[in-house]
Amino acid sequence: LFAFVMNYHYDKKQSREDKLVYFCQIASQYVDKLKFTGNYAEADGVEYPVIFPR
Repeated sequence: LFAFVMNYHYDKKQSREDKLVYFCQIASQYVDKLKFTGNYAEADGVEYPVIFPR
């Protein structure tokens, strides 16, 4: 999920912070439709949970 959100081609330019907010919103709003692995990864100084679609 993180790579998808960060690399998605948005219609308007989005800041890194905006993309991080989108990631958090999607993860929290679609808990039942996502697979939280319990693992974490890091990119550009940001540690994030590894999440996949179900």
